[in-house]
Order: sequence, then C-alpha cells, then structure tokens
Amino acid sequence: MTFLSALQRLQLSIDALVRFLLWAHMQANPKKCSSFASKKFDPRFIPKIDYERYGSTVYCPYDPQLSINGEKLKFIVNTAADPNSLHFDHFKELGRWISVDLSETKVKSEIQRKLTEDMEIVERCGVNGLCKLFLYEHFVVRRLSWFFLDHDLCLSFAKTSTSL
Repeated sequence: MTFLSALQRLQLSIDALVRFLLWAHMQANPKKCSSFASKKFDPRFIPKIDYERYGSTVYCPYDPQLSINGEKLKFIVNTAADPNSLHFDHFKELGRWISVDLSETKVKSEIQRKLTEDMEIVERCGVNGLCKLFLYEHFVVRRLSWFFLDHDLCLSFAKTSTSL
C-alpha cells in the first residue's frame, strides 16, 4: 500500500475535477487560478526542503507546483512584482485582496494612499462649492466605500484615515 502526500492527493483532485469538466463539456481556465500552500518549517530541525519558502515564519507559504491540464498554476507570491506592492504577496478574490500571511497592513496603506491621492485630485481640479461637494460624494466616497464594504476594517482605522 502506497501513501500519497497531501500535494499528490490535491493534484489528483484537480485532475478529477478536470475530467468532470470535460465530461460536462466545460473547461478550466488555469490563467485565472492561483495556488497557495503553507507548511510548518521547524527551525529546530534542518530537514531536506523540497520547496522554496517565502518568509521566515514557522508557518510560511511555498509554491506547491500544481497544474491544470499540464499548465502550471501561478503561485500567490509574484517575485517579479515590487515587494512593497499588493501584487507581490496578495491575490484578489471577488474584489478582496488577501495576503499570504493574512495581514491587512499593505491593504490599509493602499487605502490610505488612494484616499490621499483622490483628495489631492479634487483639491487640484479647480472647482469649489457644490461642485466640489458633488465630486467628494460621487467620486471619493464611492471609491472609498468599496474598500470598507469588501474588507473587514476596524472603526479605529476609519477614524485615523479621515485625519489625513
């Protein structure tokens, strides 16, 4: 009796899903898929590591090397992107940015950056009075409200962001 690793079982599940999709006259789109795996790397032991780890925590992500129909799935960590950007270690699911380490630090700084940028655009546009109020209501608030709808941000963050 042979035992399969968790990644081998996961690849078998993906292959079964692909067979089902073919049976249903559908197909998977690997370009829209991302893979993510996290593993406990115990610092007390120096085991043979088969995967390149991203991070220095005990539980850190690694590329599981999964594929659909022979096409490799992209890994959530994009080493080609700027390490300070959201595209480096985040992926987007239904409009919500999710980090590899599940923190929202970069998302919060991105929200603050976009809010500051939007406020400066309105200030530089040269209108005042009711026209400026219209821009705040229909441009700035609308873009900002999406982040608060999509992310579980705390009230203290909203209060500190308004003091910009």
